[in-house]
Amino acid sequence: MAFISRLIINCFKKTKYLFLSLLFTLIVVISHEVILAGSTPSLEIGKSLTQQGFSQLYDGKPEAAFKAWQAAYRAYEQLNNEQGMNSSLINQSLALQALGSYTTACQVLTRYRLLMLYQYYRLSLRQNIYGYH
Repeated sequence: MAFISRLIINCFKKTKYLFLSLLFTLIVVISHEVILAGSTPSLEIGKSLTQQGFSQLYDGKPEAAFKAWQAAYRAYEQLNNEQGMNSSLINQSLALQALGSYTTACQVLTRYRLLMLYQYYRLSLRQNIYGYH
């Protein structure tokens, strides 16, 4: 009986670190989702998601990279960070191409182009109104 109890205790000692690491990972993932869903994103969140997307694409996970870059786009959009939004769209097209979704990748690049045209015309209008040349 003592042998069995020692065996159970040893198994618990070995698995408690595994359990704790899984619990910690779960807490980090949940808190990351809460940060994205519940508060105004910061520039650092957008940058972090962008880097996460590149890591996932490099690791051969283009679908996860695409989702990270979509989240980065939303973060940049809430910050009205046009450069971040543009970069996120280009990155999304890279992931879509890696997935073989060439038509969707072209649609995303078209969206990028339209955003660039909007930014150009808005800047041109501002320059015309305020007399900048």
